[in-house]
This record gives sequence, C-alpha cells and structure tokens, in this order.
Amino acid sequence: MVKTSLTFEEEIGIFLLEWIPEIVHAHKENDLLALLVNVIKFNACYLEEEIISGFVQHTCVICTSQKTEANIEVSLRVLDAVVCYSCLPVDSLHHFITALCRTVNVVRFCQTSWKVK
Repeated sequence: MVKTSLTFEEEIGIFLLEWIPEIVHAHKENDLLALLVNVIKFNACYLEEEIISGFVQHTCVICTSQKTEANIEVSLRVLDAVVCYSCLPVDSLHHFITALCRTVNVVRFCQTSWKVK
C-alpha cells in the first residue's frame, strides 16, 4: 500500500484557515492578509473551494470590522486576488458583496472597490 502525503502547497491553505482566528486575535491581520494575497496568487490551483470560501469570509469580516486603512486596503487586495486567480465560491458571495458595498462608500477605497474584478 502506497501512502501519499500532502505537499506544502496542499497543506498551507488548511493551516492558514485554522490559524486565522489566532492571528486576528494577535492583531497581525495586515501580515496575514499580505500572505493570503501571495498564497492565492501562486497556489490557487492547490486551494479547494472550502479553503477559498473561508479566506473570503474571514477577509470580509476583517475588512468590515477594521478601522485601520491598511487592513482594509490589503483586504481588498485579497478579494481581488480571489476573483483574478481563483473562483469565488457561491457560499461566500454574500460576504463578498457586503464588504464591497461598505468599502465603496468610503472615499479612500471607492476606486479600489470598483476595480475588484
């Protein structure tokens, strides 16, 4: 019997998804979101729909609950990376639209929100 193990690319999504609450609790959202942008850009084919959905939902919560402009800006970059490099899961569509509706009404993020493809 051959035992196959998951590669790093296949495990990183699960690992990050499980650690998001702890990272947010430690107030390191900006670093997490920047990492998510790169993981999605370069490993989207290894991320399952449930992982992408979790990333989108957590990112939208961070985006709508944060007051720091840096976190909101990076959150929008994560959402843009999901749309550009992966498929937006149907179950996260409500969170996605809600976050964009909130940020499009902020002058600083209006153009960025409109450009999320």
